Amino acid sequence: MITKDKLDFDHLLFHSIDLLKKFPIIKNYFFNKYIMILADEFQDTNHVQYLLFKEIATNSDGQKRNVFVVGDKKQAIMKFQGANPENIDLLIKDFECTELELQKNHRTNSEKILAITKRLRNPEFKVDEGINYKMYLNDTVSEETSRIISIITDLFEKKNVKPQDICILFPQFRTSDPLKKELDKRSIDYIFINDYKFTSIVSEYSKIFTEIESHIDNEYNEKSVNRIVRELINKYYRSQYENNLVLMTFEKFSRVFDRGDYSSVEIWKRLQDFYNCLQMEIDWTELIRSHIKDRIFLSSIHGSKGLEFKYVLMMGIVNFRLPHHNLCWPCFDFRNKDKVDITEAKDLFYVGVSRAIKNVIFFFSKQDEQNLARTNRKISCVFSDILSLIKFIDSHDGEYGFEENEVQKFLCQNMTKVTPIS
Repeated sequence: MITKDKLDFDHLLFHSIDLLKKFPIIKNYFFNKYIMILADEFQDTNHVQYLLFKEIATNSDGQKRNVFVVGDKKQAIMKFQGANPENIDLLIKDFECTELELQKNHRTNSEKILAITKRLRNPEFKVDEGINYKMYLNDTVSEETSRIISIITDLFEKKNVKPQDICILFPQFRTSDPLKKELDKRSIDYIFINDYKFTSIVSEYSKIFTEIESHIDNEYNEKSVNRIVRELINKYYRSQYENNLVLMTFEKFSRVFDRGDYSSVEIWKRLQDFYNCLQMEIDWTELIRSHIKDRIFLSSIHGSKGLEFKYVLMMGIVNFRLPHHNLCWPCFDFRNKDKVDITEAKDLFYVGVSRAIKNVIFFFSKQDEQNLARTNRKISCVFSDILSLIKFIDSHDGEYGFEENEVQKFLCQNMTKVTPIS
């Protein structure tokens, strides 16, 4: 990349820090330009991003700007990418911030969802009697998928719920494969949200991106951005264009780079800006979420972050999936049980549950969705703080509390001594 005089996103971070440290005049320019520095999702920042934030918010004399940061350690689910939620504490110390706690949940006013999210944040939180959440127990994946379809159908027919108000969440992509086959079989339309992450879009429409990159490398300087994009769509994806939100967005967004100040800029440079803006300025997941109608949504829990749905159905929350098998094995054979930290797994579970506006429903299959030969799955220990709130329903519609033998056989070993909290 150095020989081609290019930078990727990480390079931009490092070079920006270097630039601000070496050139006080530039550092002070940005310091004076912005009177307030705001950052959202601060729990997902890594060390380098925090350093850049500090450089922007401090002048060459060490004077600090006002900063306003929004973050929630309970939603720190990007640690595997280097995110460090402790940056929140560093910020409070470095900038002498006043810490304010959000008192109102702006996603929902449902007592049910408020109760479960508060309990997941604080295991000692008292929940009113009568509030409970359903978990359907199944011996096989086939039973599980049939039960999910039945619940979805009931929501459609009995509560007039629209398909786009339902999201089915799971910890890993392949967990949903049997469900997708059953949905296809029943002709129930769905959208897989993870298909609309930008990395997935690049993979799906790689021919367009490859040619745009080639035009940029060769400093191609003919036609217009919009015309280039339209020709590439017609060349490779003409049959897919109708009602294809991604391709339509490509075409519509490309027009911006042929107007205004861009009209005097070389074509290859416009293409470069177009390519970068596709990655950094469009929230593809929210775009799909706001435009798709009459289809239910399927997503990994990671892929659902930042979104909300009236009804959330969660499946595959079992041992060796959530927490990851790297954590479950030492706990399972008791080698390092006391050293196993499942905080991140619990946080991921919390993020999934808190996507719901009205209700959340859980589904469990003793049979593994990814390996049907494995029939010894257990309900994950991430449920430990809410076990006493769950009404367990078997395949014959029998209802049980977590202390009863019919449920105990399904529980992960870490949950057999859980004390109920009223």
